[in-house]
Amino acid sequence: MLRSGILDGRTTEKRMECV
Repeated sequence: MLRSGILDGRTTEKRMECV
């Protein structure tokens, strides 16, 4: 689902905000 780890931090931050 997530790429290598480039958008890992950005995705995690967006996921936390979404939740």
